[in-house]
Amino acid sequence: MIILIFFRRCFFYHLIKTQGLGALGSMGLLLQTASNIKELLSDLEIFTKSYAPLAQWFIRPHGDLIAIQLVVNASNLTARQQRIVTEFGPCKLFHLLQIMTNGQFKCESISFIHSDATTRQAAEQFFQAPVDFNADMNALWIRPKTLKVPIVFSNKDMHALMREKLSDPSTLELESSLANQIRIIISSLLPSGTPTVEEVARYFHCDKRTLQRHLRREHDLSFQDLLSAVRLEKAQHYLRTANMSMTQIAYLLGYSDPSNFSRAFRALVGCSVREW
Repeated sequence: MIILIFFRRCFFYHLIKTQGLGALGSMGLLLQTASNIKELLSDLEIFTKSYAPLAQWFIRPHGDLIAIQLVVNASNLTARQQRIVTEFGPCKLFHLLQIMTNGQFKCESISFIHSDATTRQAAEQFFQAPVDFNADMNALWIRPKTLKVPIVFSNKDMHALMREKLSDPSTLELESSLANQIRIIISSLLPSGTPTVEEVARYFHCDKRTLQRHLRREHDLSFQDLLSAVRLEKAQHYLRTANMSMTQIAYLLGYSDPSNFSRAFRALVGCSVREW
């Protein structure tokens, strides 16, 4: 039994490594379009107060280091549940920052308030840094120079747009919608080609039939409905605001052949791209 528990706790670190940026929602798009670590952490501290009130992040200088501190406000959780939450948060953030900086984000050390050090070896391999248990706070500890590390997906215009969106109280209610999460994933995948329902389902760790069933039951929509809607919204946005050719827009919408984009646009809108 002890061996099984130890295996599950170590597997926890392996599992996080398999997760990407796909289903992070609007908060994820905000963070990954920040200019550098400093701006990303500032956004994280501001917006988790509204979007993750049970687990908030605080960025605090401590001597020569900076603490990226996680505070879990969940008195109704058991000690074991709090341990899982407080360990998962820093792990997930570290992994995402590694992805967003092409591995340039580094920690000096990591600290956890719980005293269970059975996963120390797995944790230190994961974080590539010393890990302290029974500490005063749950935190990633970094050097001030790390704040200047650039985010590889930085996009100033998209970042400003996502900040404005997340500042709107109505966004909070919409974020939990399955359809909205799928739309976000489709949007992020379109430039690399037409997303398939199988590809999107993997972000939810289910098969395509399960995803389609929930989508139909919760929103009376199909995956194709969402794909077409996202493409149309983006096409109209690009045509209104961007000085791009039809071929460029087609590729951004995942079409390998611009003529397919033209036919789809006419079928949905009732006129050609040029006429629109």
